[in-house]
Amino acid sequence: MNDAQEEALLAKFPLAKKIVLDSPSVVIDAGYRIILWYIPDGLSPWAQNDMYAATLSMGDLLKKSVTNWKGSGWRTHGSNFRPTKSPELTPRCINIAPCWFQQGHECYGPPPDNPDDGFKPEVSLTLKGKRSLSMIMDMQRPALLASVALQVMHPQLYWASVRTHIELSRWSAEQGMADMHHCLKHWASVYTGVAMMCNRQSPDH
Repeated sequence: MNDAQEEALLAKFPLAKKIVLDSPSVVIDAGYRIILWYIPDGLSPWAQNDMYAATLSMGDLLKKSVTNWKGSGWRTHGSNFRPTKSPELTPRCINIAPCWFQQGHECYGPPPDNPDDGFKPEVSLTLKGKRSLSMIMDMQRPALLASVALQVMHPQLYWASVRTHIELSRWSAEQGMADMHHCLKHWASVYTGVAMMCNRQSPDH
């Protein structure tokens, strides 16, 4: 949003009064729906340290993710990543998922008994290797924090995600997909995937 747009919106929707939020708060709209959660110091130093350490441990994978050819997506294009102050950090972006639904292979409805019938989840490429479990363990505490936040903010979505996780774990065990079942067993987040972004700036879109 540029300055002109912001001024136009403020003229159209003038503030009744200015409020400085200095404690945990929610902002609601005219229909009493929560549109913003404000949680100061929500990420404690230990959580930030965990996230920093997890990012460091993925440096080799992050280095392989950048693209520079014309027409490649902006999410991994090298021009959108800024240098870091810490030389140990690698400014890149990767996706991590214990049960990745491959594009063009999805099917609707419950998982079939035969995994070759169109239901094609796989462990993401970033979790295929000897370090997969250590990467998942490095993310566990921040993942639990995000899960707790979702349970408070949107309990229906939280429990739907928990049920999905349980069913995928059961299905992968029944199909003999040991790697997927092993990853799901230790995956602490109710979200089915994680996008790890380090010093990326997003263009207007």
